[in-house]
Amino acid sequence: GVTPANNLTLTYTAWSDIAHDCGQSRLYGGMHFEAAVTASHELCSGFINPVVEKAELLRQGNADGALATFGDDSILVTPLERPAAPADDVPVDAVEPRAFYPNWGGLEEKCLDNSVETENMPGYMRTNYNDFVSDDLETCCAKHYDWAKADCIVNSGGTYAGSSEWYVNWVSLKCVKDCNDSSDVSCGGFAKNWDELFGDSAADCCGNISPDLTISECIET
Repeated sequence: GVTPANNLTLTYTAWSDIAHDCGQSRLYGGMHFEAAVTASHELCSGFINPVVEKAELLRQGNADGALATFGDDSILVTPLERPAAPADDVPVDAVEPRAFYPNWGGLEEKCLDNSVETENMPGYMRTNYNDFVSDDLETCCAKHYDWAKADCIVNSGGTYAGSSEWYVNWVSLKCVKDCNDSSDVSCGGFAKNWDELFGDSAADCCGNISPDLTISECIET
């Protein structure tokens, strides 16, 4: 989206409209998925209703609206039951398949094997199975970590040799190869999806940095 050039005033006539826009802002900002926004409306309504009731008692001068103690069961929120996944969205054998899902809760760019990490798959991924779960590792990495597909495959325990094509490392201003072989000094790690590959021509890669660079100046030796 585009940040407004001037302050924008929004006017509401109902709290429900405010709640709706707050939820949608999380979706538009990329923090939540549609299913999470919908579920949050139901969850928060269960939380706020007793709060509103307490506030109304206070407005009427009733001391029963005072802040609750830990022993006040009237404000306890009953956990929502996780909705069952639609029958046409989850395969019959979705409980124990060899399938892969993104490790969005971890630090590494990798996909987890559902047959090993069965208990750790988040509920929203189970509910939206076809959106998050892939039949093979390469597809999972390409779908959820497209900017670092090769790193994802290797981090997930798979094998990936790289293309060995030349690309520019703009941090070191050197041309390096798309590979991760520690015995080859010209390997610069796996190229990201934004890196331009120059095939097996180091000269073409170096020319992209500066036409005045020699090969010996441009590559690691």
